[in-house]
Amino acid sequence: MRERGHALYRDQGIVLRGIKLGEADRILSVLTQNHGRIRVVAKGVRKSRSRFGGRIDTFTHVDLQLYPGRELDGITQAEIIKRYPRLRSDYRAFTAASAMADAVERTTPERERNVRLFVLLRSGLQALEDGAADPALLAYAFLAKAASVAGVHPMLDACTGCGGPDTVALSFSGGGVVCGSCAQRSDPRVSTPITDAWTSLLTDDWDTLRAGSLEAPVQRELSGLLLAFVQWQLDNRFRAFGLIGT
Repeated sequence: MRERGHALYRDQGIVLRGIKLGEADRILSVLTQNHGRIRVVAKGVRKSRSRFGGRIDTFTHVDLQLYPGRELDGITQAEIIKRYPRLRSDYRAFTAASAMADAVERTTPERERNVRLFVLLRSGLQALEDGAADPALLAYAFLAKAASVAGVHPMLDACTGCGGPDTVALSFSGGGVVCGSCAQRSDPRVSTPITDAWTSLLTDDWDTLRAGSLEAPVQRELSGLLLAFVQWQLDNRFRAFGLIGT
């Protein structure tokens, strides 16, 4: 429990989600640039005359003035830095953005500064806003990149067991691809097109990813393996990815 203080502080952040509190308030989960992921309360935000209005909607990039509280900090000011209107009107972009936000919530401890993840989320949302050939591909690219930031960066170009080049499967416990001699019976098979596509998700910039697409069978296999691998490594489930493509 945090003791109440009097010093106001400012930070910019991206609203990940909000839940109702009482009759007029809302609790927000916000990934901030300098204070990590925080939970804050917006008093009276659901009233028609709220001074915050639509400034703290989900996915909005905002500049916040806050005050420390015992359990939740409170918002005293909120100014919009960037809106992403496509994420409110385009269902495919919305579900991809929701998956990104869910991945952040489930992989980041509260109040742990992570500027790289903040910049990554901001860039991912902007890529969706700019329009993508396949918004789902951007969501999985974000998952791959965010997992890498968290230390989950699979070895995809050689066997993690012996270093050999001829790989046939993906070892969750080994942290990457393995050859036929090192593979266990339970390791899922993986082909070169899948590992090449996974590598592209990790290394390509957002403009390249926005214009890109994969053949449906490759994307289905890649998305399933990537999601399963990251969930296993981080011991968490990213439920919002189940909405993508529905």
